[in-house]
Amino acid sequence: MPHPPCSRFPARKLLLGFMGLAAALFAGEWLARHRLGLGTPPLYVADPLTEYRLRPNQALRRFGNRIEVNAWSMRAAPLSPTRPAAARRVLVFGDSVVWGGAVLDQSLIATELVRRAGIGEVGNVAAPSWGPGNWLGWARRFGFLQATDVVLVISSHDAGDNPSPEPFTGNPNQPQQPPASALVEGLERLALPRLGIRLLAPASSEPAPTTEPTSTADLRVWRGLADLRSFLQLARASGARVVAVQFADRQEAASGSLQPGNAWITQVLQQEGVPSVQAGPIFRSCGLIASLYTDLIHPYTGAGQACLAKAIQQALALP
Repeated sequence: MPHPPCSRFPARKLLLGFMGLAAALFAGEWLARHRLGLGTPPLYVADPLTEYRLRPNQALRRFGNRIEVNAWSMRAAPLSPTRPAAARRVLVFGDSVVWGGAVLDQSLIATELVRRAGIGEVGNVAAPSWGPGNWLGWARRFGFLQATDVVLVISSHDAGDNPSPEPFTGNPNQPQQPPASALVEGLERLALPRLGIRLLAPASSEPAPTTEPTSTADLRVWRGLADLRSFLQLARASGARVVAVQFADRQEAASGSLQPGNAWITQVLQQEGVPSVQAGPIFRSCGLIASLYTDLIHPYTGAGQACLAKAIQQALALP
């Protein structure tokens, strides 16, 4: 006996429901990827010398911003191992301040502005939370690629910034693998945290120090300054001219009062014969401090990066 036609309705409704869900997921993925810029974070690799660094050879868009990483883990255009004859090659070392963050397009970061000013080839050797030990590790890994100039952009807190002794396994802000999808990343990073639900682990499992270093007798400072000295000596031994920009965080730039680490770093630079410029006065000359920084330390605005580029160029012009 044939089934009545109405018996097929539940199956049809189920099929239509699945098709609607698939369409909604597809639309959500498209919006998260192409409108919010999710799904393509810059990726990192573990390295026993540098602790971690940007994965080489990336070209992606994040939050609508272009990010390109060359074969040397630099956020910069490709650089050949051998410097072209008579060319000037500048390597700028730093941390997140120099890296520029995913909130800035490649065209806006300070090292790109310096390059477009006609300085020559410019490499951005930086990653978030790097310090002297990480720079030293990169130099030991890759050398200085026949650079004519090395510019170190260093903040007061870098005096006591040491690589973690634990192997790098990635974290939500520095992933080693891409997220399952842009939509999943949007839910994990944006939607659920607004509801008080956190599925992602903290960005770092390493506990923050309970107190800031107060003297060079602090083991963190002793190690950081020792790594800084070794890095400077290695850079000068490469034949490059070495200069430094002593970066000022928002409070230092606004008040003119520098943290103790600035003086400790200055002493090492002077002992090693490395000329430097203080970025604080330069930033105060660039306009309202609030227009230059997006938080306590990062100059992640167009004006902030232009001012950082100005500081780098002033360092390169030192006698």
